Amino acid sequence: MNVIRIEIQNEQLDALFSRLINANLRLRPLMADIAESLVASTRRRFDTKRGPDGVPWAALAPETIAEKIDAGVPNPESILERWGYLRDLINSNFGDDFAEVSSSRVYAATHQFGRGGIPARPFIGLSPEDLQEIVEAARDYEATAAGQ
Repeated sequence: MNVIRIEIQNEQLDALFSRLINANLRLRPLMADIAESLVASTRRRFDTKRGPDGVPWAALAPETIAEKIDAGVPNPESILERWGYLRDLINSNFGDDFAEVSSSRVYAATHQFGRGGIPARPFIGLSPEDLQEIVEAARDYEATAAGQ
């Protein structure tokens, strides 16, 4: 199985997580929320047709559109979607100290990185908005835990 690992290096987030860890709080519920948020964000990229960095995905080649029309694909000009499996099978996992997003589709890496004439169209990753949501979730978790 291919794995893309992203480690967040953000001073603000590091400080938040350090405080949560030093307070002996269980981070598993926070990690579950983060993983769920990242799945939603990843799926939204199929609507915006942009990578986590905000760069628009490369347009489909005319041959690809023609092939999709011939195959009876409902929306042949939709990028990274033929029948919706890639989008629908974005998965998450989490634990006490991690949150992850993945795809079980074998062709996910081809689309993420490009290969053999297929341009990269990254859909998994952290956007600045994702990072801000993680910070806000950690702050909310800290505030809720402090109030208990």
